[in-house]
Order: sequence, then structure tokens, then C-alpha cells
Amino acid sequence: MTILTVVKKERFSVVPDRILEDRRLSLAARAVAAWLHGRADGFEVRVEAMRTRFLGLSEKSWRAIRKEFELVGWWRSRREKVADGKFTWSHTFCADEEATILPHSMDGGGMDARGQVNHEDVHQEEKAAAELDAAAAETQATVRGWDILHGVKCWRKEPGDKPLVVGLMARHGVEAVEAAAARLAAELGTLPLPSQVEAALAASKAAAACEAKRSAALGRRADAPPPAAAERARAGVAKAKSVLAGRLP
Repeated sequence: MTILTVVKKERFSVVPDRILEDRRLSLAARAVAAWLHGRADGFEVRVEAMRTRFLGLSEKSWRAIRKEFELVGWWRSRREKVADGKFTWSHTFCADEEATILPHSMDGGGMDARGQVNHEDVHQEEKAAAELDAAAAETQATVRGWDILHGVKCWRKEPGDKPLVVGLMARHGVEAVEAAAARLAAELGTLPLPSQVEAALAASKAAAACEAKRSAALGRRADAPPPAAAERARAGVAKAKSVLAGRLP
């Protein structure tokens, strides 16, 4: 009997099968819906940050997926006027089983002549908001005395922080470091330190090595002949040797 053991020490989400099997949506849209539905109730994230930092989607792919969500009634966009007199977009995702078609806008703002959301306006405002957030983060970093290197917070008073991140990128790759930093940022609610990223990458590497050893061990056991078959093979070889010995002069 062959046994498969799954080793998993990372965060996970519980997603209903109906979302994963909803044929109204593309596979890409179902994957994004699963990620969103797996967040805690009331979870908030900048759309641009979600698209690039967490899910790695292009602008074109995200627009297509968002349109699919709107068609099935899982996505609502609302344009609101803030204190300084400017307008901003807020979005709501809800894929609950009892969810119905959600209105695109409560005040009609940001809609085209057909009553549909003007996605270009939404995209431009989201992009501008992301740029403002990035500028604010850089300003905050300057004031607080730390720099951001591939999603990792490096204190200027700690001369070893940046070299450590550079070393991690050399050993594990830039994508692995950025992915680990993004996961930790989501868990901690703040940018991780180099030591935290190093520990996360080491844990992932150890888990992968453990799984590789387990798989190799299972493979060796699967390739080995059953004990009875091996015994019969040895008996056959011994018998053949004795027959040949009897025929030799």
C-alpha cells in the first residue's frame, strides 16, 4: 500500500466547492474569488496592491476578472465624495451563497451612458491611490529611519539588514524573497524584517527537503520487490548454480 502525506505549515483558506466549480467564471476568476473569499470578514486591501503584490495579475487580466465578478453579482463599485471634495472608489466583494446582484453605484457617479461602471475611471483612480500610498510609505520610511528593499524593512541603524536581504535574494531568488515578504506582511500587518524573511525561507526550504526525502523513501519502497518474490528469486539462482555445478566435469 502506498501512502501520501501532505506537509503544510503555511496559512490556508477554506473555500466552498461551489466557488471553485462555478462554470460561469473562468479558472482565473475562480482562483481570485477563492483568495478573496478566504480573507476574514471585513478584510481591506488596496486593489492595486492585491493585483500586483499578492496575486501577480496584469491590468488586462484583472479587468477581465473584475468584469466576470460584476456579471455574477459578486462585485460592487461605489463612487463616494470624501472630505476634501474629491471622489474616490470603494469596492465590495461578496460571494456568499445567498448573494444577489449588487448595484454598481449608489449615487450613479462614475457610470457611462448605459449605466455601467466606467472601468477606465476606476483604474485611473486606483492607480493614483496606489502611487499616493507608495509615496506616503517612502516618506514614512524616511522619517522612521528605514528603507524598503523588495518588500522587506531594513533599518538604517542596522548595517547588516540590507546585505542580509541581498544574500537571501542570491540564495533563494528575488521572487522567493518578495513572495515570502508579501506573505509575512499579510500575516503581521506590517513589513517584515530581514530576519523574519530569512526564517520563513528556511522553514519553507526545510519543509521542501522533508517532503523530498519522504517522496524518495516512498519511491524506494515502491520499487523494491515483495519479500516473497525476492526469496523465490534467490532460490532460483541457487538452483541454477547447483545444476551448472553438476554438469561441469
